[in-house]
Amino acid sequence: MLDDVSLIMVTDLNRMLRALGRSDSTRARQLTEILIRGIYAVRDAALSDRAAHFALIARQTGADAIAEEIAELA
Repeated sequence: MLDDVSLIMVTDLNRMLRALGRSDSTRARQLTEILIRGIYAVRDAALSDRAAHFALIARQTGADAIAEEIAELA
């Protein structure tokens, strides 16, 4: 469930970050890095802006598969 990218679109990002920090999967680590890099920039952003920002960050960190999933949500 933690690896569901749709959660970073609609959930409390601080809670999501804490939950991801307890996971040791590669995908959880990727999502954690994406959240850390973008959490303050998207806190009050519209859903489409949040998706675009997180997708960009995902691509910048080499998480292309996650970026594609996020882009599909926008």
